[in-house]
Amino acid sequence: MYILDTCAIRGIPRRKLEIAIQRGVDIAVCPITCFELASHLIKATKNDYALALSNFLKCRVPRLLDDSAVLWADRAGVPHSVNQSRREDRDLLEQTLGIVAETGSLDDLHAKYLRYPDGELRPLVDYGKIFGEILRREERQYVDRMTPLLGTAAFFPLRNGLYGVTRRALMDNLDGAGRGVPANTSISRHKAISNASVQAPYVGYMLYRLYEAKNKGRMIDGNDYADALICLAIDWAARDILVTSLKLLRKTSRN
Repeated sequence: MYILDTCAIRGIPRRKLEIAIQRGVDIAVCPITCFELASHLIKATKNDYALALSNFLKCRVPRLLDDSAVLWADRAGVPHSVNQSRREDRDLLEQTLGIVAETGSLDDLHAKYLRYPDGELRPLVDYGKIFGEILRREERQYVDRMTPLLGTAAFFPLRNGLYGVTRRALMDNLDGAGRGVPANTSISRHKAISNASVQAPYVGYMLYRLYEAKNKGRMIDGNDYADALICLAIDWAARDILVTSLKLLRKTSRN
């Protein structure tokens, strides 16, 4: 499966995506990517609306995945560990894409409503605003959690960005951590190893960015949160591939 991030959705022509899917290529997109593009749509001016609309509606072409946390929980065998609202995101996004596709203008968009799982109708623009607020809050929380780790990250200015966070090294460490779980705990060694494995791209991405920030004297970037969620959707066992035009994500994925 090829998972497209926001930059890939923007950069790849819709017709190319359609042709690839017609040829049997499994292409998917994460809800976080759709949310980002939807937020651009809600905030667009009348001059920017056509481009924002085109980019957002490209999300109708690939297969829409469940929320990354839902994918992780199901793969790890702990489906009840995620908030139920995260399982509703795909349905709400599919509704949003359908409504927006039939909407002629930015003004029309403000008059549309979404039907939530509880049956209540709520303004579509409120959904965009609510998500924007949630995303900003979670980005701040991500920065707050990661920043203290800058003080513990090793600093290797002569390594020029090569931090040794390779797939093999990461898997060896996560596998070792799983095997280190005591036998008398409520989590089995097998489940701990499995959980570590499905989190590897996610953990690896955050480690890489942490070392990079430390090495270059930068602060933690809140935008990394969305990229980390996309990495959480990647399943190495299924040979998933992240498609992006961002240099930092390509570099991290190669490592």
